[in-house]
Amino acid sequence: MLATVANSKDMQQAANKLCISPSALSHQMQRLEDKVGKKLFYKDGRNQKLLPHASAWAKSLNESFVNIEKDTS
Repeated sequence: MLATVANSKDMQQAANKLCISPSALSHQMQRLEDKVGKKLFYKDGRNQKLLPHASAWAKSLNESFVNIEKDTS
């Protein structure tokens, strides 16, 4: 989910890509923040944006997913 959020223009678009409600995505992101013990987002007007460390994690996740896809093809 974090990788999808990072690759989307906003939470609504990410939720649509994941076929879940924006509320469900928000709850999952809150659970992830609780689990890692760090904030992942900051408010930018009405939108939430990834903090730099969360963006780096998402980039690493994306690279891992690409590698897994290559290795299993």
